[in-house]
Amino acid sequence: MLAFFNPNRPPLPREGIETRDLGDIAQTINEQGVTIVPLDVRVLDDGAIYIRAKDPTYAYPGPNEAQSF
Repeated sequence: MLAFFNPNRPPLPREGIETRDLGDIAQTINEQGVTIVPLDVRVLDDGAIYIRAKDPTYAYPGPNEAQSF
């Protein structure tokens, strides 16, 4: 998972980011540009694939970032 900096919007503070709606315009807490977010990737006992961001600030994508496969 990657998190990108939007040069048209200033970065937001990290405080409360988990509950803030960032879906209107791509926004970020990332001032550096691109961040590689460590993921927890597993195959569960029932064969399902489990993928979660290890950093809770990146755990829940906004509506414009969520993808269905």
